[in-house]
Amino acid sequence: MEGALLLCRKSVLPEIENVIASVGELRVAVAFWGRGSAKLFETSRDQPTKILCNLESGACNPQEIATLLSNFPATLKSNRNLHAKIWCSDDSLILGSSNASANGLALEGDEVTGWHEANICIRDQGAIREAQSWFDDLWDDELSQHVTGEMIREAELLWQKRRNQRPVVKLANTAPDFLSDLLLRPERLQDRSVFVSIYRWRASNLEAETKEQADRLGLDVDDLDVYEGWHWNDETRTDNLPAPGTAVIDFDSSSSEWGVFTILNVPVSQRDGIPLLWATRSTKLAIGSTVYDLSTASDDLRDLILSVPTAKNDYLPLSDFIATLKAKDVFHSSAPATWRDYVYQALQALGGEAKLAEIYDEVRRSRIADGKSTPRHLQAVVRKELELNSPDSEVHHTRDLFRMARGRGAGVWRLT
Repeated sequence: MEGALLLCRKSVLPEIENVIASVGELRVAVAFWGRGSAKLFETSRDQPTKILCNLESGACNPQEIATLLSNFPATLKSNRNLHAKIWCSDDSLILGSSNASANGLALEGDEVTGWHEANICIRDQGAIREAQSWFDDLWDDELSQHVTGEMIREAELLWQKRRNQRPVVKLANTAPDFLSDLLLRPERLQDRSVFVSIYRWRASNLEAETKEQADRLGLDVDDLDVYEGWHWNDETRTDNLPAPGTAVIDFDSSSSEWGVFTILNVPVSQRDGIPLLWATRSTKLAIGSTVYDLSTASDDLRDLILSVPTAKNDYLPLSDFIATLKAKDVFHSSAPATWRDYVYQALQALGGEAKLAEIYDEVRRSRIADGKSTPRHLQAVVRKELELNSPDSEVHHTRDLFRMARGRGAGVWRLT
């Protein structure tokens, strides 16, 4: 088609901005809207605009739809059957696979960058008129309803559920690594039904009940545990209990005991007025179809959780834990180049190849010898520098200094 231009993920945004800035009525039929998408219209609020979304899908960020409703209160509609992605002005038409900063899997931000998108920009007047006619027919469809505040409130629950169940996007064919995702790609772990906690565990006197419940569920008694109450300030409260499938990465502050406890879908019983929440115990954390083995990262996780006071003697949502780590900037207590140099020197001192534990110890010795502090999260810092400066990294790295030594045992790194 004459005047057509193929657009990839990186090139589509400038063209969309051009369409929005065009003179005349703007017609937008885009099913799914994610974080930051409403900002596209900040400079064009006075332009005649009609927007169709699919709010009922649960794949629209309700905050963005609320912003759109504020800007275009009379010309924002939702159609539960919409899956199209079309931006149309009087002189340009863009259609393809790209949503507005999100997709049908409820991915947002950096998560979306892993998807290969294709769109086409058309300036043929005949095609533009056909698209405008198609949009106008859909706008008048009986299923296209004006968005209301009540619809947005209902969509909030759908959005939260879908965000929790969205897949973990992988950019390389590597084994899932929870600590790496936590340090380097935290957006993958945002808005999940996961808590972190560290407190002094107490012995339970529910052996008989546990054995009976394990037999009923067909589980080994060692794989079953129970939370006696959920609220620390009032264990007898039964409001706001975690939903089945919620996972707790839980550490005992008085021992090396820890586990991933996943709440089971069984009726909540009570003992002396205290709710009993049955959970499986494992060293693995399942998020959708992705299973993280936390056994090799438990020490690092314990140190990181200990560095966040609000995680002590409480259940801290993983999203809040991530936000606190970002605010504390715990991974940059020294300049990144300084940490990189320490790791590089440690590998040199170890003959150019060593296991993670050996690198940790060497960096610690060097820091002590230099009269510098050794933070509790040193292992996390060293691990991050190794990954950031590896050619195998899924994220941008500044220098290719380190590489995993394939086939030489787990956790072995060497200088490139």
